[in-house]
Amino acid sequence: MICSGRNRFVVATGNLWDKVLVQLKERVDTEGFNMWLRPTRQRMADDTGLLVEVPSVHFKDWLQANYMGPIREAVQQTTGQGLAVDFVVGGDALAGLSRDETASAEAAPQSIEAFETPLNDKYRFENFIVGESNRFAHAAAVAVADPNSRAYNPLFIYGGSGVGKTHLMHAIGLQLRSANPGLRVVYATSEQFFNSFINTVYRAMHSSKADPTTFRQLYRNVDLLMIDDIQFFIGKEGTQIEFFHTFNTLYDAGKKIVISSDRPPMELSTLEERLKSRFLWGLNVDIQAPDLETRIAILKRKATTEKIDMPADVLMFIAERVTTNVRHLEGALNRLQAHAALENRKITIDLAQEVLVDLVVMRSGPNIPVDEINQEVCNYFGLRLHELIGPNREKKFVTARHVAMFLCRKLTGLSLPDLSARFGGRNHSTVLHACRKIERDMVSDTNLQNILSYIERAVRGNR
Repeated sequence: MICSGRNRFVVATGNLWDKVLVQLKERVDTEGFNMWLRPTRQRMADDTGLLVEVPSVHFKDWLQANYMGPIREAVQQTTGQGLAVDFVVGGDALAGLSRDETASAEAAPQSIEAFETPLNDKYRFENFIVGESNRFAHAAAVAVADPNSRAYNPLFIYGGSGVGKTHLMHAIGLQLRSANPGLRVVYATSEQFFNSFINTVYRAMHSSKADPTTFRQLYRNVDLLMIDDIQFFIGKEGTQIEFFHTFNTLYDAGKKIVISSDRPPMELSTLEERLKSRFLWGLNVDIQAPDLETRIAILKRKATTEKIDMPADVLMFIAERVTTNVRHLEGALNRLQAHAALENRKITIDLAQEVLVDLVVMRSGPNIPVDEINQEVCNYFGLRLHELIGPNREKKFVTARHVAMFLCRKLTGLSLPDLSARFGGRNHSTVLHACRKIERDMVSDTNLQNILSYIERAVRGNR
């Protein structure tokens, strides 16, 4: 194409493709740039065009199919003329990757078992407490779990954290697999799907022999695909494209698809419209926070299962104060049982009021300012405010930051975007991830429970 050797295009500082990449950073999302453009490099350039080296044939095909528009615009902006751009497969394009990315690229091939979560035998329909808040979602899940039914495809379950979405998904898979042990069932979080996809991409970067169709076969050669927390795909263009084609393949083959999210499809901002429209093809069901009767039933079942002697007034005390989700309910019960066992005390309403003091909802008064909460977190962890909200990823900073985000979300009336602005302008999904991690960890981590209780008491005591 541009190998004549005459009129070689010369760039005063650095090569031409590096300058084009600077322009592309402004035109392509960060994930797409790092995944598909950063590993490329210039092979040669002259006054007729550019020859760009890519890691594999798969890379070449993907760039030509998905990025030629932005590339042409960036070349025009950089050179002032419409130079031709072509790609050639090279053997050393990994040189442009960071150490961590190179390590990922050189990792041993992983099978789907490395990225999917096995079905949890505890999450069966028999163990799901049905109430007014989840009755319709439960009925829809039972219908989808009928091996002879093709209704409600896809089933899209949405609701807040810890209300039972994952439980229903596992129950569907277990029921179908029980009816047909040979059924190919895959449950994975959207983050696991993303990691599986990235692993495949990096392997393709490292070796021209790597076959990207392996990933597709693993997720598309199934009878039931369940993807949890689909909102994680927001902002991940390449992953959305891959999942779109996976969805189409399964749907056209009459296979079952179940998806969960923390919000309904049309509220998944920046998710591709064609994906959102497909989520509307089947049935969308929501799960609300459990009502009082359901919360009491959940606590009774948990106490019975764990063989905890729990008086009725204590169950009511917890159920009246923990109104958000099942995880919080079970976490409160675990805290109370742990204190009773470690202190050799009987579970009573007095002990519950002492141990669960942070659950006593303030009925009046203004919301607590974020600054006050962050200051108490800093006091506890021995940090300065700029360290708490800064970018340092050391464990002690991350833990303190997650605790602060969790308490701020619990004790203030601020939305996720507002809270993210208070923590260095992070994406609101970062705050949501931190809150969910704390919610998961506090169920079994007594030390974390004590830290949260101590800081919350300190915050409330200042008012």
